[in-house]
Amino acid sequence: MKIAAYTALHYGLDYLPYAIQSVKPFVDEWLFAYSAVGSHGHKTSIRCPEKEHQLRTAATGALGDTPYRWWSEDWPHEGAQRDSVFRYTDADLIIVVDADEIWQPDGIKAAIEHGKQMDVRMGRVPFVHFWKTFDLVCRDAATPVRVIKPSVAEGEAYLDIPPVLHFGYAQPNHLMVYKWFVHGHKNELRKEWYEKVYKYWSPDDGPFEDLHPTNIDYWTAEPFDKYDLPEFMHDHKWFKNEVIT
Repeated sequence: MKIAAYTALHYGLDYLPYAIQSVKPFVDEWLFAYSAVGSHGHKTSIRCPEKEHQLRTAATGALGDTPYRWWSEDWPHEGAQRDSVFRYTDADLIIVVDADEIWQPDGIKAAIEHGKQMDVRMGRVPFVHFWKTFDLVCRDAATPVRVIKPSVAEGEAYLDIPPVLHFGYAQPNHLMVYKWFVHGHKNELRKEWYEKVYKYWSPDDGPFEDLHPTNIDYWTAEPFDKYDLPEFMHDHKWFKNEVIT
């Protein structure tokens, strides 16, 4: 069975090499659909703080000898960017890996085994979301599609595996500002969430509840032992930070 990893990419330099490292040993090729602007339908005059050549250099450095394909287009919407992968691979199983998502070793192994056996097109998986540091996580019921079996026309299933580690809210402030100029849920962003909740957040005074950017009372931060992270994450530049600013 041919297994591919796939990343729809716009920014994500700080975590991209680690995301690749978490999955690379288990796949035959890596596919990147790059967009120079956000593909969620929100335009901004603010330039993305990261360039294509920076992302590609980081990706290829992390990939080593793993074969890869990289393409770039002016996507009309996010779905077009993500679905473009089916034009570029004949893989039997596709693992979706966003740039800020780290797979645990037991998680990626289990996802592939479930994927081989599943008789539906899409597999949904659990996530945990890191909050402003590697020491806190928020848990919720969301289960994004991260396993795709192209040979099956339809259907989806929940895959009970160790959760994917999502670092989308363990980001420096300047990148979070940009993220919400182009985010797909921009119109749902809670008023003054960035200023009142994210920007000045401190482990000394919180808040620790009601942290989600769009949903009320959906995220509560709880302690996480960062030494339980995959060992390669211990070298990350923010591993020892009390807060990422």
